[in-house]
Amino acid sequence: ENGETVAWNIFEVSSLFEIAERGQVFLSDEQVARLNQELQAEGFTEEIINDKEPKFVVGEIVDMVAHPDSDHL
Repeated sequence: ENGETVAWNIFEVSSLFEIAERGQVFLSDEQVARLNQELQAEGFTEEIINDKEPKFVVGEIVDMVAHPDSDHL
């Protein structure tokens, strides 16, 4: 409603710097600065802030498979 950017989905970010982890990735201040350079080069005025505080994330279960080593999952 207020035009605020609340999230970014940046494709092929691994072309800018190496990402060794899988799943949730925590970026260094230098990596965030590099992303901001790329965004500015593409004409965006917003800036990514490296906020390392935990967030509440909502997900959707789309498929369930029995775990082979559990009798209760």
